[in-house]
Amino acid sequence: MRADYDLKNKKTSITMTDEDYSIIERKARLKGMKISPYMVDCAVHNDDKLTPEIKAKIQTIINEACSIVSQYDRAAAEYIHEEGKKIWSW
Repeated sequence: MRADYDLKNKKTSITMTDEDYSIIERKARLKGMKISPYMVDCAVHNDDKLTPEIKAKIQTIINEACSIVSQYDRAAAEYIHEEGKKIWSW
């Protein structure tokens, strides 16, 4: 299986101020990312209030909650599961 960066075949260039570059570079570094992947991530997920990392954490919490609640109230666990599925359709 090829890494994601091997599948990328589009390049572009942008113009920005030194200040803009410094801000982008700092934000990318804080997320442990290089500048290009950071900019793509911001552009692609800008409208998403939930990043992929946050969605994964929410799903883990939902799964754990369903597991615990199902021991006491199966209907409540199903409700939590269904409500969790709605998150991914936003």
